[in-house]
Amino acid sequence: MNPVSTDESGLSILDSRMETAIDWMVLLTSGHADDTQKADFEVWLSSDACNAEAWRRIEKLLARPVEQLRQVSNRVPVNTAFVQQITSVQPAVTRRKLLRGSVALTAMVSAGVLWQASGEQADYRTDTGERQRRRLADGSWLDMNACTSLQDLSDTRSRCLRLLQGQMLIEVAQQPTPFLIKTDHSVVEANGRVMVWQDSHRSLVAALSTDIRVVHGRRGERILHPGEAVWIEKSGLRTHQGSSPFANTAWVDGVLEVSDASLGDVITLLKSYLPGYVRVSPAAAELRVFGVFQLDQPALLTTLADVLPIRVARLGSWVANVDLANT
Repeated sequence: MNPVSTDESGLSILDSRMETAIDWMVLLTSGHADDTQKADFEVWLSSDACNAEAWRRIEKLLARPVEQLRQVSNRVPVNTAFVQQITSVQPAVTRRKLLRGSVALTAMVSAGVLWQASGEQADYRTDTGERQRRRLADGSWLDMNACTSLQDLSDTRSRCLRLLQGQMLIEVAQQPTPFLIKTDHSVVEANGRVMVWQDSHRSLVAALSTDIRVVHGRRGERILHPGEAVWIEKSGLRTHQGSSPFANTAWVDGVLEVSDASLGDVITLLKSYLPGYVRVSPAAAELRVFGVFQLDQPALLTTLADVLPIRVARLGSWVANVDLANT
């Protein structure tokens, strides 16, 4: 298992240990944990310092949300067959064992914990399904996609934004002072129109109107010309090839344009417009998608099911499982 990692601001990344910690939190607060499960938890907690750190962070972030979600769950009957279906795509044996009656709670909390943490630090943020446009103090125009959070690090001598999560499009006002955009692994010296997308694993930067400079710590830098984009990962910079919904800017107008992208990538972007938690099976994630989708329509998953060989199973209004239609 990978250790719990943090970015430069100390924000914890939701890795497999933290997901397991969420499972334990839900189980232990459910009132249904037996002595064997409690003993298993103590073994897990004491077996690795990273497990203990993940538990400490989850305990701090989730104690209250878990209680609130447990109360919701008590009012909504759990579909046992559906629970078995959505847990069957989980690779970790621990998660299959723990996610029984509490699966819906865990799925919801897993999807939201990193967003909650990033939102606490943000100067600007948008919620699920919300886009926002604002003019910054220097005259630059900033567009934020749904579920996006940023810190404004500007002062009297510098212009700087830090993208914590989500997707932004900025049109930089021309001034002598450089405009910097920080991501988890890079610094972008922005000019003109620039798009930046980021999740907990990687970022994508696209130059839309003028040259920009992308610096990746000690792993080099690159000048992007208009129309060029680059993936930013821990290992370095990787040229963006072909069509990708991550590089698309039509979301500013409420549209997602897709041309030969994987369903997994499409769902990743649509999650910021969908309430609750969406799980996609590995087989369904490989399907290729073409089309134009209206982001503000209430039935995005149904629209995808109309044009792809997939089925969408739901548990209430807050958990959905997407799989191939013939499985």
